[in-house]
Amino acid sequence: MHFNSTDEAFKSSSHLTEALLDPELGHAYEPNKAAFNRAHNTKEVMWSWFEHPDNRSQLVRFGAAMNGMKNASPANTILEGLVTLRCIHCIPPSHLWKIKFVGYAWEHLPQGSLVVDVGGGVGAQSFTLAKHHPQLRFVVQDRESVVGDAIEVCATNQITH
Repeated sequence: MHFNSTDEAFKSSSHLTEALLDPELGHAYEPNKAAFNRAHNTKEVMWSWFEHPDNRSQLVRFGAAMNGMKNASPANTILEGLVTLRCIHCIPPSHLWKIKFVGYAWEHLPQGSLVVDVGGGVGAQSFTLAKHHPQLRFVVQDRESVVGDAIEVCATNQITH
């Protein structure tokens, strides 16, 4: 999950030690029992918290950060993979062409395999995959408030849902 340009992650991380040492939160698997909940004094999952009118600016900012991450990545990253160079200056320019991008081998999945995109928003990544791998089936899961937008995007792109 990307929390670029958001303070929710920083505030949550400052409560991580206390959450992990807490007798209830430290061993919980529920999404509403995390450092985020301790930091923001809420029993709601983060996505429900974002959707409160008082937190509208955080939700908008989170959406902008997600768009920024999408726009900062090459369009076919889901197909080709992505290499993050930690030390671009350590590699002589004459050797940069040797870097091989390796993505997931989608073509090796059996015909009719189901790909579930959890938290997939309106399905942009699944649309890209479906165009290149029509032998696969896709399910995009997200919050109820996002599903309406996804159905509209599907209709606009003439994709059955």
